[in-house]
Amino acid sequence: MYNFKLVNSAYARQVLHKSGASGISLFMYNNSEDNPKPVSFLYYKHLSHQVVDMYAKELHQYDPLMPHKTSIYRNCDQFTDLKLWFTDQGSAQSKPYIRYFSKLGFKETAVSVKSISGNMFLVVGLHSTDQRHHLSIDRAQSEMERWLNESRDYVVDYSVKKFHNQIAFGIGDSCASNIESLDKMLTNRQFQVVCELLKGKSNKQIATALGLSEYTVENYLRKIYKIFNIHSRTALLALISDQKPLS
Repeated sequence: MYNFKLVNSAYARQVLHKSGASGISLFMYNNSEDNPKPVSFLYYKHLSHQVVDMYAKELHQYDPLMPHKTSIYRNCDQFTDLKLWFTDQGSAQSKPYIRYFSKLGFKETAVSVKSISGNMFLVVGLHSTDQRHHLSIDRAQSEMERWLNESRDYVVDYSVKKFHNQIAFGIGDSCASNIESLDKMLTNRQFQVVCELLKGKSNKQIATALGLSEYTVENYLRKIYKIFNIHSRTALLALISDQKPLS
């Protein structure tokens, strides 16, 4: 069985060894407008939780190596890049980033970036605290590219599977077993009504979607409530969302 955490650990060990980096991370970066959570870490090693949280909440916007909203790569479908940056360089825009990581003893940082879509990127980030040696990014580049490619495949595959589970019902994976139970317990038309209900539709909207009268939809719902010994759509939604299987 594929173990994403184990794969990340194996790649990280190789990249750390070849690059001479002091720490490493793998994260997703979304630079679309008004995104409440642009950075999501998938893996990190030799970085504190505090550093990771600070970068995700604030410092990413000052990182001179990232494809920000003003970057020419913002809407690029395929973008792979590797850069090296020294903490004594940078514009005024990157000063908060420089100050924070300089205090932690970072001397160099580097990234390898792989586009997932127009605004979504996977990033391998490296840092070094070694004052005597530079990061050997050339030695680690091919390993980082393989890591990004495999991670991209995993993220896309995971997203597609999750979307497939949700698209018909508008609900999470925890309800999958209960949906299967519903399919067996209800008639085809009753099941269609429940599916539309799970999309957040009103009785009138359900009627329009299924080509029924609103009165007929209400009758279907009453029968469904009776099957499960409940009395409202709220109770039905709670029942389906419960992680315990339906009897």
